[in-house]
Amino acid sequence: MNRQVGDGLPEVAYETIDCYLCGSGETRLLGTYAYRLQSTEASVNLVECRHCKLCFLNPRFTQEVILKYYRSDPYRFTFDEGRVRFAKANRFPHFSQNLKRIERFKKTGRLLDVGCSYGFFLE
Repeated sequence: MNRQVGDGLPEVAYETIDCYLCGSGETRLLGTYAYRLQSTEASVNLVECRHCKLCFLNPRFTQEVILKYYRSDPYRFTFDEGRVRFAKANRFPHFSQNLKRIERFKKTGRLLDVGCSYGFFLE
């Protein structure tokens, strides 16, 4: 199902999906979070599959929105070597906050970070 959300922001479109792992459509909401996609404010829902316990965003941004973001100049600029060094030095406090959010729902186990940008969160 495709739907557009936001006040006059048609470029932010979502689609509802089934679980990536087991295909179930039964989930429970873990939380809703503000998200910034370039200069556009959006929100995302973190859900847990009731069958296999995989956690993922649902609804998610459509492929069109994701491709538009990754092909944009601001995104490509973020992989400049100097910006990578700066990000590594300054993003760890942000990652600590994200990990605390995750630990509210899941204390132990494994984490798969899909779309992990520079990959620093996994360090």
